[in-house]
Amino acid sequence: MLLEKCKAERGYSGSARLMTRVLHTLSSVYPLNSRFVNTDEWNDPDFDAEHYKYWGRTYEAKDVKIEWHLASEPEIDFVIELLEKIVSPAMDHIDKLLAEGPSAHAYWDNDFCRYMHMVRSAWTGLPTLLEDRVNDMQPLPDPMETDIDALRTRHLDVHAGFTLSDPTDPRFQRVFALRTRFGDLLHRASVYFRQSVDVDHTDSVLSLVRATDVHLMEYGITRGGYGNLTKNYGFARRCVFQFCPDSVTC
Repeated sequence: MLLEKCKAERGYSGSARLMTRVLHTLSSVYPLNSRFVNTDEWNDPDFDAEHYKYWGRTYEAKDVKIEWHLASEPEIDFVIELLEKIVSPAMDHIDKLLAEGPSAHAYWDNDFCRYMHMVRSAWTGLPTLLEDRVNDMQPLPDPMETDIDALRTRHLDVHAGFTLSDPTDPRFQRVFALRTRFGDLLHRASVYFRQSVDVDHTDSVLSLVRATDVHLMEYGITRGGYGNLTKNYGFARRCVFQFCPDSVTC
């Protein structure tokens, strides 16, 4: 409803952010809480009465008991339902727009940006849903005979707690088909805009570039998530250097 009725950028971008957060919450691996003590201590009546004694407490890594969120079966099914009922129809609309061309109506670019924004935001929230199963790159024909095995591009195996990793799983196949379709859609859109030089598609091209960035880079972790974790790690490391200089080994 929000995608169809909210034509202004503030409206459809807000709807897309909602989609990102919902899908990320359902499918990703993350700590269930950010308390500064373990859960058993948090629930201790003594801690409840004298919690101020624990302020500033630090742990060694082996003593931390992290409670992780792992996607349940109903959550995975709900993610796939959202992809098939919202993201797939949005890609259908983009296909139709590319087939009609901007001469169909005056608000062609608005519609393209609106639907592409939703598709991009959905995949932004799913960096750990699907594990890529890609074989080593096959060598290209090289008339100069300079092909070297050590220089061939290979798939990087990332261990990020992927939700779907079994290619024989029907759910894996359904999501893989949707992600493959997303990549094909981006390619066809890029070819279309390269050939459409007589119309100003600046906003649409920017939306396409951002979506391509998500398709290629948001794997295992989001770019924003990586930046935040890097800053948090640096902050924690500086705190350890400041307060425990003699015990720092990293």
